[in-house]
Amino acid sequence: MKGKRKWLAILSVLVLACSLFAACANGGTYAISLDRSTAELTVGGQTTLVATLTLDGEEVNAQVQWSSSDATVASVENGTVTALKAGQTTVTASAEGVSASCTVTVKNADFTLSLDRSELPLFVGESAQLAVTASDGKTHEYTWTSSNETVAT
Repeated sequence: MKGKRKWLAILSVLVLACSLFAACANGGTYAISLDRSTAELTVGGQTTLVATLTLDGEEVNAQVQWSSSDATVASVENGTVTALKAGQTTVTASAEGVSASCTVTVKNADFTLSLDRSELPLFVGESAQLAVTASDGKTHEYTWTSSNETVAT
């Protein structure tokens, strides 16, 4: 009888040790969250989403993979979302087998732009300034481009 108890005790210790080892080898429970669940942008706009990954409630660093369910509406790179056209997409952050999502709605701008002239004849070496007006009467940030920079910039 004493021999059976001894082996039973050893077997119990081994089972307990294996259970503890398996729990440690499992690495705990990961969770990921984003700083918001929705975002609204106008075409051309950007926002940055922040992902937080935790292991058993403690924040950890890991490589986060980003994706957009419709990359024609908005693209995402390293958490920076760029609005491309009106519509809706889901941006997802994934790491360590867990994921979190943000619904991104992209709208067209609520205003139009107009220039003070449709043509601007100049001689070589001359310069002139164009004035832009927004239909909503507000001042906006503009980006100027030339269709042919060898002719005018």
